[in-house]
Amino acid sequence: MSRLVARCAECSGERTLSLEGLAQQLRALGMLKRTEDWNEALGLALAAAARDRLNCENCGAPGVLIELADDDEWDLPARPCAACGSLIPGERMALYPETTLCARCQESVERGRTPDGHDDFCPRCGERMTVRLKRGSGVARYEQVCPACRR
Repeated sequence: MSRLVARCAECSGERTLSLEGLAQQLRALGMLKRTEDWNEALGLALAAAARDRLNCENCGAPGVLIELADDDEWDLPARPCAACGSLIPGERMALYPETTLCARCQESVERGRTPDGHDDFCPRCGERMTVRLKRGSGVARYEQVCPACRR
């Protein structure tokens, strides 16, 4: 899978973009249907045709150029995971540029657990606590409740 770079001629800003991120932008412009099978070459051709309609996220100027990243741009610096603090490898950053979680924490989230593994459990029965809206007027407040004990 190749990595794409969106470059703005106005502010000289750059950002990495995944192939799925490009597909989302093209769908928003009405240039790509959700059911279409498409590939990288078609995506780049559509991005070139829509260049005047693609706006920069930094300055808002139209005319963003989307192209393949150079091979030396694959070496991204590692950044810390937002949940556990361990370093996210550059390879994962290259494949998922928008990620803030390491692979282990992302897997926990996909399984319905908190990323840091510190689920709150009821001190009485050991059941996993749930969050619900606290009744009352005014500002919305939330509370943790045990589904078994109702406390």
